[in-house]
Amino acid sequence: MKELVAILSIMTIINIMSIGNSLKPVSNINPTYQLEKHQSDEEKLSNNIHISERNLLLNQNASGLDTDIWWPEMPNNIYSGMVSWKYAEYGMPAYRFELRRNDYDVNNGKRSEISKIIPETPLEENTYYFDILLPSGGNEEYLIDPKCGDILVQWHNVPDPGEEWTIPPLALQTYGERYKLHLAWDKDKYSTTSKILSNGQCKEYDLGSLTEDKGRYVQWAFHVKWGWEKSQDPILEVYKDGEKILDLSGQPNTMNDEHGVCQKIGIYKSSWTEQPESSIIDRRVVYYNNVHVE
Repeated sequence: MKELVAILSIMTIINIMSIGNSLKPVSNINPTYQLEKHQSDEEKLSNNIHISERNLLLNQNASGLDTDIWWPEMPNNIYSGMVSWKYAEYGMPAYRFELRRNDYDVNNGKRSEISKIIPETPLEENTYYFDILLPSGGNEEYLIDPKCGDILVQWHNVPDPGEEWTIPPLALQTYGERYKLHLAWDKDKYSTTSKILSNGQCKEYDLGSLTEDKGRYVQWAFHVKWGWEKSQDPILEVYKDGEKILDLSGQPNTMNDEHGVCQKIGIYKSSWTEQPESSIIDRRVVYYNNVHVE
């Protein structure tokens, strides 16, 4: 029976005093923790908890039994990642990510994400659920960036010893006013990004316009059976608001690695590092809720 991964409502925060220390739950968290006085009114979101680089998230489902741990990959800014009631859903707070052009790079890129610490086993079959809200109006508006993409969810492979990091096998992103699905795969034991691209083992699929979705939660579900060869019967089905909008079953969808993928949620904007002049915006804010795996 597959583990039901915890809902991302962040019921408990575990604080790490140092990398080598054991995990100790923080008790008596103040639910109305206020941001520092120099922050703007927008950043003084009520009922939020800042997630710093020295914290882990412990998420618990309704039973309080199953847990899963995420690690923040984001600048250590007060606004980068926080729990927020501004766009609560199902009676649960959202997780708010913010990324700014002048934020320092994390892992060689502009990102504000959280990542699963423990990778999956290879060739797993799971359905990944997550609700995403792109803000509409005000200074959080999800502005159209005509020539640039923003990854909102990605599943990254874990390279084998001696192997370099590559582009992720699977990612949901926005590009201009469109949703895009990025897919890459390689059956060879040693993968490089240049080889994947030169062999045509990378595709992009259009998932429709995002303009009418801004200001509301879009319910996404990705049913995936991972596989780097057709003989492994890979599956990739994408659902938006309960409707199947893409079926790539039979298409290889990952790299040939000893470990499976790690899911990441949050904002990654490579253009601000690689081609900063191509982007016309300076800030991104995105809200997530109901994140779980079955």
